[in-house]
Amino acid sequence: MRAEPCARSSSEDLYSRSRRHPVVTNELVFSRHANQRLRDRHLRVSATLMEQLVTAVDSLARKGSRSALIMTEQLALLVSVNNRTVITVIANEQLKQQLFTDIDSALFLSLQPEQGV
Repeated sequence: MRAEPCARSSSEDLYSRSRRHPVVTNELVFSRHANQRLRDRHLRVSATLMEQLVTAVDSLARKGSRSALIMTEQLALLVSVNNRTVITVIANEQLKQQLFTDIDSALFLSLQPEQGV
């Protein structure tokens, strides 16, 4: 399956493109399954979060990660780092008793500016 570059702005809905092709945004692909999850659960990925995800996947790749769970304040994203693909997306309120297997890394992102300790 080929990935189709997203010609529209990254603030636009990720799933607004054709359902026949995954969406590529800033070098990160959302699989058909991930797009379906976003659509079904009325979830949004902002431009700010997209930038953080791209940076996070870059960092994970540099560390040798292959499969990672990226946690944000509202979402959990299972990512194939080698393929730069978001495999699935889960809203945090749906995470009760969830089991994630075959991941070698976990990363926690915060959208809020860091505060001194």
